[in-house]
Amino acid sequence: MNFGNRSTHRALAIGLGLVLTSPVAMGASCPDVDGNGQVDVNDLLGLISSWGPCAVPEGCSADFDGDDAVGVNDLLALIGGWGPCPEESGPFNYGKALQAAVLFYEAQRAGPRAEDARLSWRGDAFMQVGSEQVNGQYDVDLRRRYMDAGDSPTFVLPISSAMTLMAWSGLEYEDGYIATGQMEHLHRNLRWHADWCIEAHPEPNVFCGQIGQGNASHAYWVPGEVYPASYTPKIWWLNADNPGSEPPAEAAAFLAAASMLFRDSDPSYADTLLQHARELHDFADQHRLEYHLTITDVSSFYRSWSGYHDELCWSALWLHRATGEASYLEKAEAIYDQHFLYGNKKWTHAWDDKSYGCMVLLSALSDRPVYREEAEAWLDYWTVGTAAGRIGHTPGGLAWLDTWGSLRYAANTAFMAFAYCDLVGDKPDGRYRAFAERQINYILGDNPRQASYICGFGEQPPVQPHHRTAHGSWNDQLDDPAPNRHVLWGALVGGPASLDDFDYADVRNDYIANEVACDYNAGLTGALARMASVYGGTPYPEAEFPPVESSYGKEMFVEASVIEDAETFTTIRCMLNNRSAWPARGSDAMSFHVYVDLGEVFAAGFDAGDVSVDSGFTDGATVSGLQPVDGQPQLYFIEVDYAGSLIVPGPGTSHRRECQLTIGLPADAPSGAWSRTNDPSLTGLPVGQSSITRTEMMPVFDAGVLIYGEEGVFDCNDNGIDDAQEIADGAPDLDGNGRPDECDPDCNGDGAPDAWEIAEGDAVDCNGNGVPDACDIADGDAADADGDGIPDPCQLEGVLWTMDVDNQWDGGFVAEFTITNQSGAPIESWRLEMQADFGATNVWNAVLVEQQGGLSVIEHEAWNPTIPEGGSIQFGLQGTGTPVAPGSISVNGIPAEQG
Repeated sequence: MNFGNRSTHRALAIGLGLVLTSPVAMGASCPDVDGNGQVDVNDLLGLISSWGPCAVPEGCSADFDGDDAVGVNDLLALIGGWGPCPEESGPFNYGKALQAAVLFYEAQRAGPRAEDARLSWRGDAFMQVGSEQVNGQYDVDLRRRYMDAGDSPTFVLPISSAMTLMAWSGLEYEDGYIATGQMEHLHRNLRWHADWCIEAHPEPNVFCGQIGQGNASHAYWVPGEVYPASYTPKIWWLNADNPGSEPPAEAAAFLAAASMLFRDSDPSYADTLLQHARELHDFADQHRLEYHLTITDVSSFYRSWSGYHDELCWSALWLHRATGEASYLEKAEAIYDQHFLYGNKKWTHAWDDKSYGCMVLLSALSDRPVYREEAEAWLDYWTVGTAAGRIGHTPGGLAWLDTWGSLRYAANTAFMAFAYCDLVGDKPDGRYRAFAERQINYILGDNPRQASYICGFGEQPPVQPHHRTAHGSWNDQLDDPAPNRHVLWGALVGGPASLDDFDYADVRNDYIANEVACDYNAGLTGALARMASVYGGTPYPEAEFPPVESSYGKEMFVEASVIEDAETFTTIRCMLNNRSAWPARGSDAMSFHVYVDLGEVFAAGFDAGDVSVDSGFTDGATVSGLQPVDGQPQLYFIEVDYAGSLIVPGPGTSHRRECQLTIGLPADAPSGAWSRTNDPSLTGLPVGQSSITRTEMMPVFDAGVLIYGEEGVFDCNDNGIDDAQEIADGAPDLDGNGRPDECDPDCNGDGAPDAWEIAEGDAVDCNGNGVPDACDIADGDAADADGDGIPDPCQLEGVLWTMDVDNQWDGGFVAEFTITNQSGAPIESWRLEMQADFGATNVWNAVLVEQQGGLSVIEHEAWNPTIPEGGSIQFGLQGTGTPVAPGSISVNGIPAEQG
């Protein structure tokens, strides 16, 4: 049979398998054993053949009543459901899961940012590619490429392997992509690599085998957009003098598969892809050598352990599917028979070994039954077990193959099982579909942890994937900031490290469990497309996905404090930061302004010329003198300009510049002639060298464009009127803080700021949180069991705790805890045990020593072992789930009350 025609293989595809993820097939509503969308005689025969106890640990598709056996009740259910099946829905929204999985590949792009890019935190990256080439020199542009994983190189073999599976899934499960609106995005993802492959193949016997150096790139933990200039990604070429078969053969397989997918929409492009596929296959075949012998840098990362015969077989099969030419099928059969037939089939399809994919395709393309026998023996090893044994399954149902990327292997096998079922057929008991759906649903959240392993999807998804750009560090530190700054939508993490379902922690520095990669997502994406074609699922509206991330105040800003506050002058410390991540970018044109109001200086008989600006330390900046602000005769500013100084997120202090300014009058100026209390940029600053804090009143500019902050005007409600002018014109300012009352917290909405009511004695604030007790109680933020109007924590003695949520996103949050000691004695070597419905994945100012289910055990750092009587300590954590109040907290065995 020739499966090169899409209509042919679509007709063969079985699109309505109904086995779900519980031990019982959810076929009670439609007892469809073989998953073809209707209950008929074939289902009856399948039920009879599986009569008795279920052989599959996940259950069998003929067990409709869930008793782990096929019996009379199941027979009655089948008879009662005879005929076409009604539409079914699965336990997850597969449309959203697929949508996210497809988006993941946009996070892996390098080169000039594409016009269709959807992630605001990705920009131009590695624009210097091509300056150093190994094994030849070719005038090509290879910048638009995929980066491998959480790092930056383009390892061509695994990335092309991923793209082949993605193209296959587009052919096999077109309905799922179209129904969820993802086919166009799939095409874009595939074109990104297909265009690169064309550019990387400038001559018939030349192909790029790698871009970037593994170890050198791993030396930096910064976003891909801002790698130091000292790291220049090399280009390694493969050619007749420096051969390597695996990358060109895999690229040939991908381009042949992609040519089929683009055949209807862009036949000319499909012809181009197919021509390159033919040439690359011939190059790999005629100049045979394991590619790591030529590109030695790859040996520590993606060495070809299985050799090149699997890629040669694989590419021949895809060329056969794309062309219908029998010679390619004959070649594939010959290679497989010589090198893989009757092999030890106890692994799975992966970036290194395509023999399993070859086996599945040969089962469909060849008339020889031996390939089906091989494929089913292998699938049985993953499902029911045979005389050769069975792969280990966790108690929660994950088929676990290896520590590194266990979920990737399960997803790949699930995709292969789906493809086999839909191209060849399942066993009568539906075991292969049941297995595949079980693995995918395990990944989506049907597991003992009740947590998703896909970033941005489901309950308690990973929030700390090992990914430089998604983390967004500005100082080359793996743990700074604590939470990732971006959601790495759709990324599949490595998963459990053993046969223990709970042997996983969402911790960024555990790169084995939390690495993500192009090849990790490929089988998953294809399997999700199949699930979406069967069970549906509504994706997010195109205009709303991905959600816009707010970057204001998180990228470029000034931190400042007062070092010395004298009678006639003020000395300040200013730290200009570039912590950009939307996208990360360097700038050699940053500056900021410091605004001062000279009203008191003029009143004392001085003028602007009498005010000196001295810069004891500038770190390369040019500091201007006082400059007047148009239309505001008393307001002046000082410009601190770092033009020509590159400030960029990166190692060391490259992301910041410090300066110290002394502003004031001559030493003999009379008292009161100088004051910072009316200076927009100076009033309110903390005092102390190490007390610097971010300030909005020192606006930051990049190439003259305002990036952050207020230009010398206090305008708390952003209505274009200075706060002082608004108050002078009659706006209420009961508390006299220089801000209209409408800008101040007013929990009861009576027009009077909370702080003023508390200060005037019109409201009580027993817990000192700045909110009247009545509001705390009314809003549910404080309990008042006896109804006396006093929050219970204010009437408690012992140990109190509070939890303040600083940031929250879908499936995660950042919170700060304060533990107050009112027990009457110091608490030494404190140890806290917390029962909560959320998980703690990262803790600072303390140590997370245990995390098991809902229990978190947290201990002191070396520097804060004591909670003094009447004192408190604070620690923060990154949580997974919803930030609800913990059920209980105890400190050194003392039950703590919420305060």
